Amino acid sequence: MPTSALFSTDFLNADFFQKNRKAVLQAMKKNSLAVLSATQLNPPEYNPKYDWRQNTDFYYLCGITDADCFLLLAKGEKEEESTLYIPEYDAVLERWEGKILEAKEATKISGIEQIFPKSYFYNHLHKILSKQESIYVQEKSSPILGGISAYEKLLSEITLHNPTLKRENVNSILDPLRWIKQPEEIALIKKAISITVASFQEAAQKIIPGNFEYEIEAEIAYGYRKRGAAGHAFPAIIGAGENSCFLHYTKNLSQLKKEDVLLLDSGATYQKYHADITRTFPVGGKFTAEAENYYALNLEIQKKVLEGLKVGMTFTEYFALCTHHQNEILTQAKVIKNEAERKKYTIHNVGHSLGLDVHDRFCMDYQFQIGSLITVEPGLYFPEKKIGIRVEDDVLFTKNGIEILTAAAPKELKEVEKMVG
Repeated sequence: MPTSALFSTDFLNADFFQKNRKAVLQAMKKNSLAVLSATQLNPPEYNPKYDWRQNTDFYYLCGITDADCFLLLAKGEKEEESTLYIPEYDAVLERWEGKILEAKEATKISGIEQIFPKSYFYNHLHKILSKQESIYVQEKSSPILGGISAYEKLLSEITLHNPTLKRENVNSILDPLRWIKQPEEIALIKKAISITVASFQEAAQKIIPGNFEYEIEAEIAYGYRKRGAAGHAFPAIIGAGENSCFLHYTKNLSQLKKEDVLLLDSGATYQKYHADITRTFPVGGKFTAEAENYYALNLEIQKKVLEGLKVGMTFTEYFALCTHHQNEILTQAKVIKNEAERKKYTIHNVGHSLGLDVHDRFCMDYQFQIGSLITVEPGLYFPEKKIGIRVEDDVLFTKNGIEILTAAAPKELKEVEKMVG
């Protein structure tokens, strides 16, 4: 029987997840246990089919997309083992909601042979804990609608009943691993980017005076879905005129006017991996003289930053590089006179890590390495002029330097003007 689309992992197979678990187990201390949880479903009054996303660390280690599962990684003096706990099969629920994950399917996806019903988890855990010296947990677990998650309750109980057990943060191991993207991950991100670029090009045809921001949003969503993406990686930011100056504007309700710029920040999510692209368009088909000037300056800043990126640089150095070019270019253009004015018109950092999360976790002292993947997105914002400009590319570090994965999305001023309407 073929694997259903619900459980498809496309380019990722059990070998990928086994490799990730092995790397974590190798880094763990002897006589230790790692406990990870899938994202908990919200209470019954909230329909879990909407806005629910898997714990990406959990997914990274086993590929399971279902809620309310647990993963145990145990490391003894010599032996290592992985155990997965999944909800009990419910034939009635399956009739209502579609195919439910069963043990044989979970083994096929994850490569884990030891699969048990979730009801076994707590008894198994307490038996195993007595043999451990350390426990690796996720220190940051999202509350569910203002409450405490099942995972957080579990950690409190473990601490209460095992006061001598040393607690470790599993993300001290996982975050550096996820910082370096593997070939399989890069392939999925490239696919998400290609879907996003094609959808942007179609949506740009709707950028005309009189249309509404939500029409652009609808066109993009349609483009993502028809090309095989799960949908938006994050709520689309489609801001025209004064809305282009609000960094996380997602209402997308305003009508487009001829003199407006329209800032479009969006990305498709494909097999759990994300794109994140921003382009700024002239609604009337041609930038006003003032908007054209700001666009050209911001693009020059971005190109200077891209030229300066190199393996071995840290995020601290990366952010400082952007600040340097912003100060230099904007001062020469007489847009700013001092640092205070730069902060007023730039307002956000130049980028972030990208992968299973739109903002993958990173530390400021992380060095860019072959396989690191970041965004480069300087911006200029002038609320009093109703002009916000941002150009964002997704960039991969390679043995040959950097590869701009979003290069197919036009960003040169004249090319952007040609895309509109």
